[in-house]
Amino acid sequence: MPADYALLCAFIGEFKGLHSGNTIRSWLAGLHSWHLVNHAPWHGDDDWVHLAHTSANKEGTKHKLALRAPVSIEHLSCLRRSLNLSSPFHAAVSAVALTTFFGCRRLGETTVTVGAAFNPKYHILHSTTYVPLTSLHTCCCLFLPPPF
Repeated sequence: MPADYALLCAFIGEFKGLHSGNTIRSWLAGLHSWHLVNHAPWHGDDDWVHLAHTSANKEGTKHKLALRAPVSIEHLSCLRRSLNLSSPFHAAVSAVALTTFFGCRRLGETTVTVGAAFNPKYHILHSTTYVPLTSLHTCCCLFLPPPF
């Protein structure tokens, strides 16, 4: 059952304005892959499909998030000033913020939304190594899993 150009246009039209053009494009790529695997003819290169996709790109721009400024040292300093590190929760917030920033990670790579989602293969473990630098300072080493 190959999808003809009219069905592909209807599919795009169903979701344009509701999802971004990139999301629709990835769905079409999945459909294209299905057609390739099943040796079915692909009609996604039709001019009508391209026009429908262009329209979806234009209407889907409202679903893109605006660019935000990156976190800076000043942000971390402000956060540190507002935290009480004797509180375990505040200490954890500080550790996550510093680990995420200096590990060049996204926040979703160093946190989990629910405990059941924790996977030691992908998330930072509680186990740390403390290395004395001087008689007054100690370094805390966190072992980050690879970002993939």
